[in-house]
Amino acid sequence: MFLSRQRNGGQLTRAPESFPVRPGLKERDMTVRLSTHYRMLFLVLVSALGCLYAAKADEIPSTRGKTIPDAVEGSDVIVIALFKKIEDEKSTYTYYSPPVGYFEVLETLKGKTGSNSLAAYLEFGIRNEPKPTAWKYERSSLPEEGSKWILFFPSVYPNLINSTYAGSFGRVRHSQENQRMIERILDLKKSVEGRKSLHRR
Repeated sequence: MFLSRQRNGGQLTRAPESFPVRPGLKERDMTVRLSTHYRMLFLVLVSALGCLYAAKADEIPSTRGKTIPDAVEGSDVIVIALFKKIEDEKSTYTYYSPPVGYFEVLETLKGKTGSNSLAAYLEFGIRNEPKPTAWKYERSSLPEEGSKWILFFPSVYPNLINSTYAGSFGRVRHSQENQRMIERILDLKKSVEGRKSLHRR
């Protein structure tokens, strides 16, 4: 019996253990049931994988209601990138007016970028969460030139300034362990989708 945490209220609901075929059930109805089953299986497995690695992974952000598997699922493009510079860097910034940073794409883990250089807002916090009361700008809160990052993008526009997934949550400092975790989630997703494809035949 699987348990799946739903977004509505964070309550645990039970996933069905089996999908009995009623007399006269149409084939497409069965396909919908199987698709739902595999989606729930994928969500359960990636959530477990995220919990398994959360204690070990280096500098992965965490916040209420968001996980790295959420970022993987919600991003069309995931890249490993080298931070190059800040555009017209100032001595200070406000919380809601972040600077723009330029990155060189070293490796693409998911999707396509259309360019080896990307511009992105260097947001200071998690989007749609309130500004911390004690927040003040510090240069150390921004990437250092030459540092490597894993960037999650819901979508990418090569000639525009892009936004990372959920603000600063979509900007994770690169480490081999972080990269392996994300690659395993992506591999697991492909495996589940492959099983769904077999059942459609």
